[in-house]
Amino acid sequence: MPLFNFFCCTGHLLVIGGSSAFADSVELIQFKNSTAYCQHTIPTFPYLSRGQASVLLQDKIPAICGGRDFVTNNINLDCHLLINNQWTSGPSLTKVRDPATAISVDNVSWLVSGADHNMDWLFLNGSTTSGPTMPMTDFFLCSIKINSTTAIFSMASLDDTTTYYYSIPEQSWVQGPSSKIGTHTTACGLLEDKVNTGVKYVVRAGGQTADTKQTSASTELLKVGTNEWIRGPDLPAKIEAASMASSLDGKSLILSGGHSAIPNQQPRSKLYRLQCVNGNCQWHELALTMKTDRTEHTSIFVPESHFPCN
Repeated sequence: MPLFNFFCCTGHLLVIGGSSAFADSVELIQFKNSTAYCQHTIPTFPYLSRGQASVLLQDKIPAICGGRDFVTNNINLDCHLLINNQWTSGPSLTKVRDPATAISVDNVSWLVSGADHNMDWLFLNGSTTSGPTMPMTDFFLCSIKINSTTAIFSMASLDDTTTYYYSIPEQSWVQGPSSKIGTHTTACGLLEDKVNTGVKYVVRAGGQTADTKQTSASTELLKVGTNEWIRGPDLPAKIEAASMASSLDGKSLILSGGHSAIPNQQPRSKLYRLQCVNGNCQWHELALTMKTDRTEHTSIFVPESHFPCN
């Protein structure tokens, strides 16, 4: 049975884009009420796009970058910032980032990668400089910021399972453990144990497997500070090209949308929550869904104080 969403997560879930007829639409999903949608209206995104990346700057400013128009296949090099409930043009990418992935560096800058060894380093003042060069090939890639000094980059490729740690202050790389399941179009996130404060897991879920070329329900967990990916609980359904976002307190992961297994590949609107309690991690399907079926979209949690629902 699906769970109610009461007290599911801190913050509201901002969902943008995807391969859908409504890919320029924006949804803001609240979790304090399991049946009511957030009434806060956010303007339509400036263009149709799939494969974007999102980061939250200064704990209040969503930045959306990259991707490609899924209808015309046009490249989107612009980043857009949601400031005072308006989409504002930000710095531009130097090359195609499709799919894109991003991490914040500090309150005023962030790194965007995708489809190339070199990252773009973008700034709130509108400038873009060359970012660090990654040691791995980069097409389907997960990037997760673990803390203020360290990020992890994990390949989401059929034939590459490498993982690297990135030191933000030193701009240097150290190879980490390889994931056990080769998947691409995988959703990734960071989750803190609900009881054991400070115990965190990097999570990979869904995607298409290397061995069978089929859509997967698998989940892998890398406990931060250890050196081995372990098998986690399976998703309630086989899903790929979904989006994953960490709640503002870090104690819930929400996987949204994606598409169903080959050959149908139908976009989905369902939401699933992952929580870990004393090391016991479980997925649950939520009663609340997105209004729009989406796949290859982006999602990010934003603070209720800056995006009130009433």
